Amino acid sequence: MAAAMPLALLVLLLLGPGGWCLAEPPRDSLREELVITPLPSGDVAATFQFRTRWDSELQREGDTDHYFLRYAVLPREVVCTENLTPWKKLLPCSSKAGLSVLLKADRLFHTSYHSQAVHIRPVCRNARCTSISWELRQTLSVVFDAFITGQGKKDWSLFRMFSRTLTEPCPLASESRVYVDITTYNQDNETLEVHPPPTTTYQDVILGTRKTYAIYDLLDTAMINNSRNLNIQLKWKRPPENGYIHYQPAQDRLQPHLLEMLIQLPANSVTKVSI
Repeated sequence: MAAAMPLALLVLLLLGPGGWCLAEPPRDSLREELVITPLPSGDVAATFQFRTRWDSELQREGDTDHYFLRYAVLPREVVCTENLTPWKKLLPCSSKAGLSVLLKADRLFHTSYHSQAVHIRPVCRNARCTSISWELRQTLSVVFDAFITGQGKKDWSLFRMFSRTLTEPCPLASESRVYVDITTYNQDNETLEVHPPPTTTYQDVILGTRKTYAIYDLLDTAMINNSRNLNIQLKWKRPPENGYIHYQPAQDRLQPHLLEMLIQLPANSVTKVSI
C-alpha cells in the first residue's frame, strides 16, 4: 500500500475535485535502474530511472469499501536542493534501500550537470485498452567532472561518486539493476575495466552506435551477499609500452654475457625476472 500512496496522491490531482482512488496493493510494482557512462574525457554520466506502476482502479463515482479509500490534498512544494524533496518522497523506498541510497544531495548538486524530472501517464493493460494502469517515472541525470569531483583522475567508483555503496535492493522492486557502459572508445589506446565482474553483459544499438553494457542485478542475492555491499569500480588502463631488450652473448676470454632491459613497472607491484 505504501508504494501506491505517493502515486495515488498525484492521480487525485488528475481526477479533479471530488475524485477518489481505490488502491489495491498486490498489483503495484517498481522498476529501478542506474546507467553509468564513462566518457573519454574522464567525466562520468549517471542516470537514475525509477518506474512505479500502479494497477489499481481509479474512479469518479460508485460504491467502494471505505477501508480502501484514502482522500488527500497535495500542497505546493518547491524543489529543495538540500534533500531532494519532494522528488525523493515519491520513491517507494525513499532513500532507505535500493538505488535510491545513492541519492545524496550534497554530492549530486556539486556536479557539472544536473537534471531531474517526474512524468505520470496512463498505460493500457491490453490491446483494446479497456483498462489502464498508471505509471510514475522519475529520472535524475548528473555528470561528474574528472577535474573537480575526481581530482583529475579518470578512475571512478560508486563510493567516489556518491560517497555511498549499494547494500540491498528495495523490497518493493521487481527489477533493480546497474548498467555500466563498457564500450571501447580507443581513446589513447585505453581500455575500461570494471570490478567486480558483472552478472551479465548486454549489447544494443543506440543512434547507430553499438553499445556494450555490464549489468549488475541487485536482486541476485550472490551479488550483494559476497561482499555485503556493492562498490562498482571503473578503471582506465593503457597497454604496457614496448620495452627495450638487448642481449649480447659472451665471447670466451673476451666479454661476459650482457642483458639490458628497459621496462616500466606500475606502482605497488612485484615483478620477477628469471633467466
